[in-house]
Amino acid sequence: MVALAACGSKATSGGSASGAPSASASASSSASGAEKPGRTTFEVVLAADDVDLFPMETSDLPRGGSLLNESVPIGTQRRVIPKELVDQVCGAKVEGQPPIQCQKSGEETFVEVPVGVSRNFLRVVAGEGESLDALRERILAYGKTKALPPGARIVLAKLDEPDPETKKLVTVGFRTYVVRGEPALTERDIQSAKADDLEGTAIIMITLTPEAAARFEKFTGDNVMRRLALVVDGFARSAPVVQGKIAGGHLSIAMSASEKSTPAERAEATRLAKALGGGG
Repeated sequence: MVALAACGSKATSGGSASGAPSASASASSSASGAEKPGRTTFEVVLAADDVDLFPMETSDLPRGGSLLNESVPIGTQRRVIPKELVDQVCGAKVEGQPPIQCQKSGEETFVEVPVGVSRNFLRVVAGEGESLDALRERILAYGKTKALPPGARIVLAKLDEPDPETKKLVTVGFRTYVVRGEPALTERDIQSAKADDLEGTAIIMITLTPEAAARFEKFTGDNVMRRLALVVDGFARSAPVVQGKIAGGHLSIAMSASEKSTPAERAEATRLAKALGGGG
């Protein structure tokens, strides 16, 4: 699982929708970000989790396909706190979470709480003798038969499972994400990328150009408690949730949800950092 966070904070993950972006340091003063020959493609794009593309009653699933369910956030809702409870609620600490932050509007004190929905996604495994390229085209063709809202599209994520003989992970199929709109970031917005270690977790440290940093700060501030799909070379690697405005130009991509990364995850961090235009 890949999770998105601001540099200097430990990214955590607990399912397909649980990265934890937060505030970051200021952006670098230099700007390059020019696309390099052979460079991998990178997108950060808003997930359209309000779109119920595969309801439970879907009956025309493609061959090898099944529906899986996940709970996803689709934003926040204002909850007014009764005056007699303000002192108890505001600043209260919840295990594993930062203190509760209250806001005021006139005489009201309120908190923004997440709003979630239950959504199905499509999982399709390749048939005997079917190539992954053919499977990908088959799923995307099936997706075109669905009524997508304007500006929405389907992106796929690889499904990896251990090979019974070699025990190594191999791609056996794909799952769907629905995304909407233009990317908030692309590879052109990356000034540098470097593989690093954060308390035993392999990470990729990304520095955005100053212009991209300002744009991404506004974008994340406008989409708190929404998922962002991280798309590399056309495939979604994960869909972390924006926990708060990312006010700066430094991000990190954590390569695992566990406290300690495996050698394979460290190698993948190095490879991806180089592919994104960094020194590795």
